[in-house]
This record gives sequence, structure tokens and C-alpha cells, in this order.
Amino acid sequence: MKAMTRRDEIILHLERHCVEIPTSLHMPYSTTMHGMSDATGMTRAHVAGVTQQLMDEGLVERVKANVDSRRAKLQSYYLTPAGVMEAQKLHRMIAGEIFYENDTEWVIGALDNLKKAQETVEKIRKRKDDRLTAKAIRYVYRAMDDLTREANL
Repeated sequence: MKAMTRRDEIILHLERHCVEIPTSLHMPYSTTMHGMSDATGMTRAHVAGVTQQLMDEGLVERVKANVDSRRAKLQSYYLTPAGVMEAQKLHRMIAGEIFYENDTEWVIGALDNLKKAQETVEKIRKRKDDRLTAKAIRYVYRAMDDLTREANL
């Protein structure tokens, strides 16, 4: 699975704090640049860049709204229907339901190394050979390396 990007963080944040297109001009603070910056730990500049990208993709819209108890209206952001679908896709990805095309290579490589380790363990049981034990352990480590490197753990 790929690592969570700033784009993904903003999409999921907006999904948690504003799940529908606003029908009134009142929005929570968490949907403003400052609110998203506070919640995600990103600078406002990063939040601005990411939200602009999301608006260009048609996943996020901007609206001027009353925010909490502030007098002046502030720019607030919400997910479009396409943005909501993208958030759902991210949830499925996080739950492990989606593999990306380039993920298959390293998963196959890791499974291949685990299969070799299993075959070597079977040989160890038959022969009682310490060299084979070391070989099996190497295959397991290779598989673990494949999985941790590609999953960004």
C-alpha cells in the first residue's frame, strides 16, 4: 500500500468535517485553511497548494461562509460528489481492498521469497541441515524487506 499523501490527508479531513454540500452559509472552522493546517500539521502554504490542486481536479469547492462565531466570512472548503467518491476509495485502500498496479510486483516478489522459505523449511525437516536454516531465514528477511520497503513502513 502506498503512503498517505498530503492530498489524501486533506480529502479525509474534509470528509470528516463536512460531508455534504453546504446549503447554508455556516461552516465549521476545521474547513478553513487555518483549520485544515491546525488539524493536519501542514503549513498554510501546503494546505493552499493541496486545496488548489484538489479544486483543479474537481474534488473540492470553495465557499465564503460564516465560520463558528467569527463576524467576517471566511473561505471554507468542502468535497464535491467526486471528492466524496475519492474519500471512499481512500477508505477502501486503507482497509486493504485496493492494490495499485505497481503493487503487484513487490507482493509477488515477497510471496515468492516466502514460498522459497517454506520449501527450505520442508528440506530442513527432512535433512536437519543448519545451512538450510540460514537459507530459509534469508528468504524470510528478503520477503520482509520487500514488504516494508514498498509499503513505506
